[in-house]
Amino acid sequence: MLLDCDYHIHTTFSDGVKTPEEIVDWYIQRRYSTIAITDHDGLEGSVAAISYAREKAITVIPGIELSTVDEYGNTVHMLGYSFDLENEELQAALFEARMERAKRNDKFLKALQKMGYDVCIDDLLEINDGHFVGKPTFARVLVKKGYAQSVKEVFRTVFSRPEISSVKKKHMPSARAISLIHRAGGMAVMAHPMEIRQKNETLETFRPRITNVIERLMDSGVDGIECWHPSATFYDSQWLRDFARARDMTVTGGSDFHSENERRFENED
Repeated sequence: MLLDCDYHIHTTFSDGVKTPEEIVDWYIQRRYSTIAITDHDGLEGSVAAISYAREKAITVIPGIELSTVDEYGNTVHMLGYSFDLENEELQAALFEARMERAKRNDKFLKALQKMGYDVCIDDLLEINDGHFVGKPTFARVLVKKGYAQSVKEVFRTVFSRPEISSVKKKHMPSARAISLIHRAGGMAVMAHPMEIRQKNETLETFRPRITNVIERLMDSGVDGIECWHPSATFYDSQWLRDFARARDMTVTGGSDFHSENERRFENED
């Protein structure tokens, strides 16, 4: 992975804490040459960052992260790059995803209130300037109100309770996400494959399974794999890189940056 590139970054238009403009300046200060804003199910962060960086010493490429499900029922996050930001088909699909997220958020809010947590819609809209509401947003509000010490604690305790864990997120099929990205002229990359590894699953069991998952995604046209990611050890990344190169797939990497204190929040799903 090139050390001066980061192809997985979230802003306040997703579940990150920095605005697109702050992200651009932050990476310029650290002498990065190329970055991609990959907010969940939205393009506003990419549009703002690209516009802001136009006369600056950094390249921002269009990006997005889509939550999908493959034919085995695995949650697969799909990264898209270098597509047409104004593609109408992609825009319609993202609007649909945001509507589904809003329905889920309403269920989340009612469940938390029923559990006795003092949380309202205004509390949620104060986070990230109201640009995005998801599980991390709820977690931040609970921390802010003193119900927990950290976002991780909320995910580990409150969100593990059945009242919350039963509220599932609706995902689009992985093949559809790949097709949408391609039809918009972009490249589709499987995000953080190591996160599909189950708790206590050995590498001897996981590697044949993830091989099958990726090869099925290849049948749907996926272009690459995010080999370098915080969820992967150095040796995991090497194995994924070699796997991708052997199949002539694109190799990418990213920090999954959300904030300076936490490089990445808990899995949003």
